[in-house]
Amino acid sequence: MKKRVGTMASVIFALLVTHAFGYTLTPWSYKELFAKSDFVVIASPLTRPRDTNERISFPVSPPMPVIGVSTEFKTLLVLKGSKRQRFMLHHYREARKADPNKVIIGGPPLPDFASDKRYLLFLVREADGRFAPVSEQRDASGISVQELGGITVDD
Repeated sequence: MKKRVGTMASVIFALLVTHAFGYTLTPWSYKELFAKSDFVVIASPLTRPRDTNERISFPVSPPMPVIGVSTEFKTLLVLKGSKRQRFMLHHYREARKADPNKVIIGGPPLPDFASDKRYLLFLVREADGRFAPVSEQRDASGISVQELGGITVDD
């Protein structure tokens, strides 16, 4: 009897899992992030994020509509790349939904910047001169964009 209950529970679980949503997160080491980056910097936001005309959907299940955003940063310390006082970061935010009570659980971690925080950024240069997270846009927060807590950098 116990074997039958276990088998039924496994079948039900397998059916439920086919309806689960999610995406694969690629693991990165600091060595890989640094090697593949054009610009590695500790910086803080100078401006609030500004929406661009870019509207796409991330290829996750279910697709996640996003809006392109540009945020200007002040450079505090350059670890790799040419020294610059300011730079523009190209990233995304989730598009607003018609239903404000609908939440995607476990979706891609998109960066959200606070003006009083400092960030370690692993970036690649885009054709238009802006920078973007090296770990792909949908995996930016926590990988290419890391908030630094309790660390000060002399300005």
